[in-house]
Amino acid sequence: GGSPRGVLLNRGTGAKTFFHVYPGSPSPLVDSVQICNVSIAPDTAFPMALFIDFGVFDAPGYPNLVTPKLYGQHQIILIADASSAAAGHVVDFIDTPGAELSQSKTWDDPEWSNHPDYAVASTRGFDGGGNPIQPDLYLIKVSTRESLKLASGAGFYMPVAWIGR
Repeated sequence: GGSPRGVLLNRGTGAKTFFHVYPGSPSPLVDSVQICNVSIAPDTAFPMALFIDFGVFDAPGYPNLVTPKLYGQHQIILIADASSAAAGHVVDFIDTPGAELSQSKTWDDPEWSNHPDYAVASTRGFDGGGNPIQPDLYLIKVSTRESLKLASGAGFYMPVAWIGR
């Protein structure tokens, strides 16, 4: 599902941190005000979250709070840190690999692994009939924004990665 904002709730204190709060969205972009697929870091020492959003690709007058300002739907995985004073608490982003973008594919289903520096995500595209597909699976090193394609050619929905320490 999606929401115009993400909320991190500290169950111990009850404190709420709101991530990526959009300003008002002008028509016809009403549906673009949405974040989705939120994943919380596995280590409580890192009050961080990954998520994707609908992006704002072609409306330069729309004051998006996050860098790189203009990008397509699900094009970037946003990284938010509850302790940051940055706009929307967004501290970094991971762009879809260029080879995927050139085929009109973007990120989908980012999930933190059990290790605080690694995540996994599938890509999202459409088949010849306009039906959504998730053909590729990537491992991502969050600190360097590097991504490695692990597998290709099948439907990878809600991926999970477990990394031994």
